[in-house]
This record gives sequence, structure tokens and C-alpha cells, in this order.
Amino acid sequence: MSFITPVSADTAIWAAHYNQLVNALNQALANRNYATIAELEGKNMSAVTYTTFALVHNEGLFRWMYGSTEYADGSDVLTNPSGRWKREGGGSGSALEDAMFDYLADAIGDIPSSLRTTLSTLQTQVSRITTTLVATATLDFASMATQTSASLTVAVPGAAINDIVSLGLPASLNDGLIPTAWVSAADTVTIRLRNTTAGTIDPASDTYRIEVRKH
Repeated sequence: MSFITPVSADTAIWAAHYNQLVNALNQALANRNYATIAELEGKNMSAVTYTTFALVHNEGLFRWMYGSTEYADGSDVLTNPSGRWKREGGGSGSALEDAMFDYLADAIGDIPSSLRTTLSTLQTQVSRITTTLVATATLDFASMATQTSASLTVAVPGAAINDIVSLGLPASLNDGLIPTAWVSAADTVTIRLRNTTAGTIDPASDTYRIEVRKH
């Protein structure tokens, strides 16, 4: 989701609040996209003591309230041992951008008419909020002579060429091994280790975490 520029003085305050919320929502939603209500309800939120947000596909935007016991479980409230998820925008079957705009409007007031056209152009950008695919795999790389590499592949359903790949590396990884990772084909991530030392290295078999961010 992108920032907007005020188109007139009377919209400057609204736009400033909007931009602050966009920044907060972009950060909060980066790793909080869920396919179902059940998936969100199952999250362990005991360490999340601050306000954050989550998007549930076709359900809307939910705000996390740590420690809250104010609301009972229902269609717009999800109870959790550590607090409550409260629906702030959208509803069953609603589009993602509808959930976002509902929340923004409720939070900072009606949208000035001079901004409605500008906001309508954000729908495509809203749909690009990051989705993160996660996989773990136990990998046993072949022994590598000095200045050589070894590669292995991991299945990550949904991964596509040019998606952004991040790695969670095992503590056992030898000094001097440089890891790289990329989507080498649909649904496939290649991980490569390069031995930059002067000797041979045979890495121990261990678990790697792969995260693929889609835009």
C-alpha cells in the first residue's frame, strides 16, 4: 500500500493521518496474512504485547488487543488466551481493499471527496501487500573443495521466479560457507553454499528455514 500526497489544504490533516496508518499497517501486515479464521485463532500471541493487525482472506482486517477481556467471542471478535482479535473492517466475502478502507475510514473519519479518486487508485497497490510462504527442510550438502559450491532444491508451493527469498540458517553452518537462495523454477527454491576457505568442508545435515515473499 502506498502513501498519498494531499491535493488541497483541507485534506492535509486527513492525508497525514492516513499516511501514518499506511506505514503502520504495511509493517504490521508484512507477516500477518492468513487464509482462514481458524489459522488466525491458532496463533500463539502470548509474546505480542503491542497492537498489531492481521488480514484473513475473505474475512477482513483484525486488530490485536493484548490482555483484553472486553469482548466476547463472536462473528467480529476472536478470543485468545492472551487477548482478543477484533474485526475492524470488511466481513465475510469482503475484498481485501474494502477491509482496509473500512478500517481507515472508521479510524480517522470520512474520506474527503477530493481524495476519493486518489484512494480508488490504491486498490491495485493494496492487493500487493506481501504474502510470505514458509518451508523447512533438512538438507545434507555434499562435501565441497576449496572455492567450489554445492546446491540443493526445496519445494515451496506457490513460489515464482523473481520472488524474494530469505533463509533461516542452522547454527551448525561452518564458517566460510556463503549461502545464497533463489526461486529457480515454479514452486522450487534452490539453496547454494559456496566454500570460500582454503580447505575442504563437508557440512553437517541440518534444518534450513526458507521464506519466500510474494508481491
